Amino acid sequence: MTRDTQLPATQTASELRINLWRYSNVKVGVYFSVIALIAALFGFTGIAAAAAGIAKFLFFLFLVICLIFFIIGISIGKKAM
Repeated sequence: MTRDTQLPATQTASELRINLWRYSNVKVGVYFSVIALIAALFGFTGIAAAAAGIAKFLFFLFLVICLIFFIIGISIGKKAM
């Protein structure tokens, strides 16, 4: 991390959530969802379908990654006990 994006050592829970949102790629999925909704509103069905497809793919990709890290965390927790 560069100096300006380095996270402080002590943070409150709300600051941590804000920083995780700021530095995460999940917001890209949210951006594509918003693009899909706006494009659908204006009738650009091709663009809306493409953006919704990308958002759906990213959602499931992040869900799988989350589950993998959850399983890894459980296995490490069992080894520590």
